[in-house]
Amino acid sequence: MMDDVSEPMGANTSVEVSQTLARMRQRLEDGIVAAGIPVPASGNPLPNDVLRSTLFSVSQKVYCRDTKVASIDGIEVYIARGYRLTQSHLDVWEHCLALAAAHGTGKRIHFSAYSFLKAINRSASGGNDRKWLNEALLDLAGCLIRVTNGTHT
Repeated sequence: MMDDVSEPMGANTSVEVSQTLARMRQRLEDGIVAAGIPVPASGNPLPNDVLRSTLFSVSQKVYCRDTKVASIDGIEVYIARGYRLTQSHLDVWEHCLALAAAHGTGKRIHFSAYSFLKAINRSASGGNDRKWLNEALLDLAGCLIRVTNGTHT
């Protein structure tokens, strides 16, 4: 009688394990995204590290590359590339975060330019206002920042 000898784990088993781990990782990431943006008691989902810097300045909008912005001790904020953001960009970003907190992240959020402009207390009377909003959203989408707080980047 021959002993039942198991075959060593082959390439197929290794691939199956890798695929299973990838599916588990994806489910975990999907769960985190579905959880949404945490909103503190203040009701403002803006990151403190960013607010305590001059990322959103009062200067003119100029293109930057690897530009350090002023921030509090222990935190370094750089514009890796993109336009220098202004206080108007902060208004737009804050409302985007509020919409994401209300509707959930990882989902498509529909809004009209009119409702968005009204929510940030801007004029919504014409095409120039919608053009301004579109440009502000593109500036935000195109601005790559790097924030370092101690050992975390």
